[in-house]
Amino acid sequence: MRIQRNPDGLLSVSFPASPRKLRLFTLFKALGLEQDKEIIGAFDERL
Repeated sequence: MRIQRNPDGLLSVSFPASPRKLRLFTLFKALGLEQDKEIIGAFDERL
């Protein structure tokens, strides 16, 4: 897995077997974290 940031600050993730990049938040939502606050909370225990 490779995470990249574009010049606008958007994070994307790519996998060796996948031909395209995905937005990082799209990946988190596919994994069951539906709200932005839940995603941020996965990294910041204060939320």
